[in-house]
Amino acid sequence: MEFDGFIKVIFELPEGSAVGAESMWLRQVRGDDIAGVGVLDNRPAFVDGVKHGDLLAYHSPVSDHRPYFYGPAVMTDDGYVLVWNGEAWVDNVDPESVDMTFGGSLETGPQYD
Repeated sequence: MEFDGFIKVIFELPEGSAVGAESMWLRQVRGDDIAGVGVLDNRPAFVDGVKHGDLLAYHSPVSDHRPYFYGPAVMTDDGYVLVWNGEAWVDNVDPESVDMTFGGSLETGPQYD
């Protein structure tokens, strides 16, 4: 499935940060407006651990709300998408069970606060 659309995603920041959240654009690769995977199209001003061009997963807790950053994602050579759930790279994750604030980097591995 080929996408050329963009979706604005909320990145929550840890308590005590200069701002509570930062919104950034992802270019959709898979999924829809509720949940999916996209490539970060912004340069973060406040969010650490992600950069322009990273593949990231997003999910909306309810259908009429802007989605939140869910976690970093990777795509295998055969097009299979894996998402970091806070403990391991998995292909089936429960959005309610994951703290969506992210630190670290995709190179060094995810580090949740």
